[in-house]
Amino acid sequence: MGTRPVDGLPARDFPLPRDRPLHPPPEAAELRRTCPVAPVRLWNGDRAWLLTRYEDVRAAFADPRLSADAGRPGYPHVTAASAVGREMLPNFMVMDDPEHQRLRSLFLADFMPRPLEGRRAAVQAIVDDRIDALMAAGQPADLVQLLARPIPALVLAEIMGLERDEQGALLAHVLVILRRDSSSEAAAAANRALIDFLDSWIERKLAHPGDDMISRLATQVSAGMLERRDVLGCVRQLFLAGQDSTSSTLALGAFLLLEHPGQAAILRARDVPSLWAGAVDEIVRFLSVTHLGRRRVAAGDLEIGGQAIRSGEGLILAENLANRDPDVFPEPDGFDVFRANSRTHLGFGHGVHHCLGVHLARMELTIGLSNLFRRLPELRLSCSREVLKFQDDLTIYGVEALPVAWE
Repeated sequence: MGTRPVDGLPARDFPLPRDRPLHPPPEAAELRRTCPVAPVRLWNGDRAWLLTRYEDVRAAFADPRLSADAGRPGYPHVTAASAVGREMLPNFMVMDDPEHQRLRSLFLADFMPRPLEGRRAAVQAIVDDRIDALMAAGQPADLVQLLARPIPALVLAEIMGLERDEQGALLAHVLVILRRDSSSEAAAAANRALIDFLDSWIERKLAHPGDDMISRLATQVSAGMLERRDVLGCVRQLFLAGQDSTSSTLALGAFLLLEHPGQAAILRARDVPSLWAGAVDEIVRFLSVTHLGRRRVAAGDLEIGGQAIRSGEGLILAENLANRDPDVFPEPDGFDVFRANSRTHLGFGHGVHHCLGVHLARMELTIGLSNLFRRLPELRLSCSREVLKFQDDLTIYGVEALPVAWE
């Protein structure tokens, strides 16, 4: 979109500022009413269209005229780091069909409901171990460091076939990639470190294959069925996406339940899997930790929400704002684990790019939260709410630490 005026409409700087930690920017509600497809100015000065209504965002996810290809001119990159990552190694999440579907299909065997059910006991064991570690750490204990961050990392390590003790060394590189203010140079160095690590694992699995995802993909690379570059790009993205969004949702979900003790007490007393599943969907709807939206670029001229969009213009599909649309979710700023239609949220996307790891994320969140509140019924925040540091400087919204006690 460049710097041209957009039909005379002023472009707001994006992201819009919050005034309350767990709620979208107050300006979003006004935009949804008066300018649901609004021009915004990005970190690099480029402009894009911000979609704020549920109906428009859901339709845009499924519109084939909108491209997810981050290599197209006009694609509105989230940060300098995301632009660098795409240049170094593309992945199926920022591709269009048929290439998107070809590469995505490589991972279905690991992330579909039936194979994941076979991992339920392993996930349960990881959750039990981390709650044990939390309880053994003494009070207060940081729920982020001891529970929320390790659980998805350890589960992903098991699926991929990574050594658990090597993941910690990569965390610093992951955080550089996820920071909104990382320079292109810093992001490139962090990406290279992560890629080199994953590449070394492909080598190890070629020499000593096991019953894991990287071994299976490495074997196909060796047989000439897959390009090594494709595997590295996709595994890198799964490594990033599979950890941070789930860990942030797990930590903030626990915080939400601590802030709503009556709802937590009912969930704990009934302890029914279907109720916990509904609670997880409401947590995902309410938080929408991918707070910078999903990105698209118009592959041709079209109209969305009454606004003309030209070919080559970027769009931000703000699912966090769509998930607070009162036309779909009555009293959307209220947190209600018994909300009837929570599952219709767009927190995992929609359409052909619907989150590959949705079933795994739901399993981790359901097992993690239900066991945490069952085993520690007196769990409470051990500091004032005001001292918590919420992280809106990352591409995934989160909280830096969550000190808790339980006696």
